This record gives sequence, C-alpha cells and structure tokens, in this order.
Amino acid sequence: MIDSGEASGSETELTPIQALYGYYNQGVLRPVDIQAAINYLNPISPDALSDAEEVLGFAESGFRTNPSDPEWSNVHERAQKVYDHRQRINSQRSK
Repeated sequence: MIDSGEASGSETELTPIQALYGYYNQGVLRPVDIQAAINYLNPISPDALSDAEEVLGFAESGFRTNPSDPEWSNVHERAQKVYDHRQRINSQRSK
C-alpha cells in the first residue's frame, strides 16, 4: 500500500522548463518564470544545449512582447548568455 506522501511524489510535478509552456499558453509568462528555468538548467546534462535553447526561446518571446521592460531585458540577456555558453561547450566537445 502506498501512503499519501508517496502518491503525491514528483511524478506529477512539472520542471520549471515544462512549466514555461503552460505559462506561455495561458498568457501569464513572467521574467521570474524564465529565471527559475535558467536556475534549473543542468550544465552537464546531455540536453543542456537544447534545454537552454528552449528557455531562450521563451525569453525572446517575452522580450519581444515587452521590449521596454528592464526585467524582460535582463532575463533575456541571461538566457542568451547561458545558451551561448552551452553552445561553446558543445562545440568544444565535438572537436
């Protein structure tokens, strides 16, 4: 028998990256959501580059919608830096 603590495990919880899709679809995506996804990224994951690209895509969308908002500008810049870094690491590994 599974107790209620085990039944409510992380199986149903979304990662911060997965949650971005829901926030975006509901029209409630915020810079803090992007930052949470950036913080969640694992630099040694095999999916590090694609995950960073996903986050950057959401950041770009928010920045394009709110170009004069400094929070969106800052989080977009952070997401771009993370993506660029992951891309450099990926290209170094493939040499």
